Amino acid sequence: MARIKIGNFMGPKGDRGPQGLKGDPFKYEDYTPEQLEGLKGPKGDTGPQGPIGEQGPIGNAFTYEDYTPEQLEGLKGPKGDIGPQGPKGADGTVAYSDLDESQKAALRVPPKVYTRDEYNQLAVKDPNTLYFIEEV
Repeated sequence: MARIKIGNFMGPKGDRGPQGLKGDPFKYEDYTPEQLEGLKGPKGDTGPQGPIGEQGPIGNAFTYEDYTPEQLEGLKGPKGDIGPQGPKGADGTVAYSDLDESQKAALRVPPKVYTRDEYNQLAVKDPNTLYFIEEV
């Protein structure tokens, strides 16, 4: 038996069906990556500068203690080369008039008075003590 296609036939329009259930709202997560790419248009021009905002409160200055150990470690660079030796310093003598008052007060201790034998028997001689040798 051979079949012959005659064409598309359409019957009369049917009755309207019942209302479907309310669906969930469509969310951003429902888009596929391809659909999201299709939503992008060409890059637009830069907009005008917005108005300056209100002045914020004055904060505390950032101090060394505010850094975390990790941040401090990140501030270090590689170890540098050893620099050249500096010039020879002064001979280390200081005039009494160059001292401030606290240094002068530290020097105002009673001198130690010894006979030559007592002085020679000292096991340790303090370089910051003034010794007087009494002749007998």
